[in-house]
Amino acid sequence: FPVTIPGTGLAKADSSVVGIAMIGLDGRYQKRGLEARAQFYYAGLSNTEAYNVFTGKSGAKNDLGSAMSGYYAEVGYNVLQGVSATTGLVPFVRYMAYDTHASVAGIAKKAAYSEQILTGGLTCRINKGVVLKADVDVAKTGVATQWTTTLNAGIGVMF
Repeated sequence: FPVTIPGTGLAKADSSVVGIAMIGLDGRYQKRGLEARAQFYYAGLSNTEAYNVFTGKSGAKNDLGSAMSGYYAEVGYNVLQGVSATTGLVPFVRYMAYDTHASVAGIAKKAAYSEQILTGGLTCRINKGVVLKADVDVAKTGVATQWTTTLNAGIGVMF
């Protein structure tokens, strides 16, 4: 709830309010069987110092950063290109990195809040708007000494 600052007539929101400004870029390319895409996003957060103090427990601060950034690039090839306009089989590889502590204010930057992920997988387009997907991620945070591996599988429906 806003609180009026005495003698000014101005209202000040409590310290749990965080502002956000975000910009993103998205690029896609497709020609014959080749498919490529990339995205980059940057988010600047305001009032994080007050928020971290306000939401901390027993005098400790929370650790919301004042900026976040991330990107990925992916390339694949539809090996069934030309067979059907609605189906496909696309092996792909993707590299992704993000950092939720790209910038900090009043707290120590934590390397554990950044991660790199390398993904290899297969997308099977069953019909327009329906896909089966399986991939393997190898990931590492900024403080990890080893990569972790995760197997993912799912179905996607778009209508």
